Amino acid sequence: MLKAENFEMGNVRIERRYETRAWDIQGQPALSITVRSNVILTQGFSAIAAKLDDPESLIGTWALVTAQDFKGKIIGIVGPLAEHRDRLFNASQDDQVKAQIKAAVDDDIVVTLQTSFKKTYDYPLACLQPSLDMDTLTKFDLDTYQITQAWRFSPENRRKLVRKIADQIRQDQPLINSADHPLFFTTAASLQISNQIRVGNDQAFPYAEKQLMNQLRTHGIYQKAAKFSHNGGEFVIGIIDGRRRPNNTGFGQELTKLLRSLGFNPKFLDPYRVTQISPVTLETAVNTVKAQNPDLILGLLPQKRPGDGSVYGRLKALTVGEDLPSQMVYEPTLGKKYAVNNVVLGMLAKTGNTLFTLAEPLEFTDYVVGLDVARQVKANQQGSMNCTAIARVYLNTGHLFGYRINDAPIPGETLPLNVLESLFPAEHFAGKRVIIHRDGLFRGAEKHHLHTIAHHLGATFSFVEVRKSGAPRLYREYPNPDPHQPRSVVQPQKGDCLILSNTAALMVSSLPPSSGVTPQPLHIRCDPALGIERAIHSIFALTLLHNGSVKSPRLPVSLHYSDKIGSLALKGIKPKSLDGVLPFWL
Repeated sequence: MLKAENFEMGNVRIERRYETRAWDIQGQPALSITVRSNVILTQGFSAIAAKLDDPESLIGTWALVTAQDFKGKIIGIVGPLAEHRDRLFNASQDDQVKAQIKAAVDDDIVVTLQTSFKKTYDYPLACLQPSLDMDTLTKFDLDTYQITQAWRFSPENRRKLVRKIADQIRQDQPLINSADHPLFFTTAASLQISNQIRVGNDQAFPYAEKQLMNQLRTHGIYQKAAKFSHNGGEFVIGIIDGRRRPNNTGFGQELTKLLRSLGFNPKFLDPYRVTQISPVTLETAVNTVKAQNPDLILGLLPQKRPGDGSVYGRLKALTVGEDLPSQMVYEPTLGKKYAVNNVVLGMLAKTGNTLFTLAEPLEFTDYVVGLDVARQVKANQQGSMNCTAIARVYLNTGHLFGYRINDAPIPGETLPLNVLESLFPAEHFAGKRVIIHRDGLFRGAEKHHLHTIAHHLGATFSFVEVRKSGAPRLYREYPNPDPHQPRSVVQPQKGDCLILSNTAALMVSSLPPSSGVTPQPLHIRCDPALGIERAIHSIFALTLLHNGSVKSPRLPVSLHYSDKIGSLALKGIKPKSLDGVLPFWL
């Protein structure tokens, strides 16, 4: 049945797959059905890698293990297959994979894949096919618009397909809905969770992406950084221009107009042109621009292409290493007027300005801390080494208090007591109520260690696990004007939840920009003492606070972007001036 939904576009094949999963919903057994699309580049990885100057450009790309039908993200380059063939052949239990390893050439590249459950595996590229996501479509010079249109299901079409699959499993089995099971579902409004933010002049408004810029222009941002309050708002911007054919898009004029409307006076330094991109030319550019004391470096980057993936990373590494905030903009973005809003908000947030905060503090906690771990792959064997633990700390008002980081090598999957202690110093956390958001699961003895720390501090720690994958979609249904037609199916709303128990829920944390896309909920689990309603409240509130964009993130800001911060720290990319604490502008 699903094969009828597959189709090909040139060298891209879109395959429809389904997954089932068992759930306990308030003591009742249930089965979820999820339809997903794999976008496969039919040109093999080995052919792509042969064209690349730097195999590390493949890092971040999703790959399908063709023999075993699972996906993972490439997170590391291990080396040539000749050095690892015997290890991989002996470790594999799959005859088809063994045959592929045996047939592959010696100079094929072995990479490390990480699954959505944080498991890591090594494979040669001969066993893999590129599986594309939104971030990598442009990397392979593909028609992003056409592919994404074919890739996506509208809520209504997705719901119909789920119904068809459900009927194959069990005819006429009712789908769970709020009409028949009102206690299974709730909304942010029903839980009386405020969606109001506070901007300048102490004005509070419901968070609305389309209205945010008008509110900031009218009332100003919540609080300027001290530097800009004292210098009349002068904002010095250095520019590194790495575009292949620079032309005037009007982006600079739009940037100036918007910054002035928000109370800042931009001063653009003469652009530094980089005609041949290399580590040396980029380092020279950063050092030259830094000498002019800008508040921020604006990097104008060429369109993403195979082999160019490291330009962003190199510039970001150089600016972070020099304690300089930076904002990168890809060339195609310069022609999109709506993008200037996000660029300006990002520039202001990274230079220490608070654009808006929560209108109502979270009364049930003093701090919300996002805890994440970045792992470094071992070079010659399966498994990983935890190398960087990050804690991002927010006050209950929504103000960013700061980051803490520990990057001592940590074998195994669990954060030990001494590392966790370094993330929760007594001077800040003694006697406090703290909610800890964990990206994924707490592992091993982590909760026990944290309870020990809380006991020594006289504090109360509550735990919330936030899982990004594995949850089925939720939908809203409305009566059709024609009583003989089925109800219309649309997107859920931000804050819609399926309550699994008093400690677990599926939560729609943000909506995609298009109404024709169905969001994937977060899977949340928490302590009984905290309760699922407060856990939902803490996540909902912190998804309102992404100061660097008009679009609220899917993850709460306590966890948003932490994987990228961790990957920088793994490479030794940290500000010189800070010891163990990362600045807000990362």
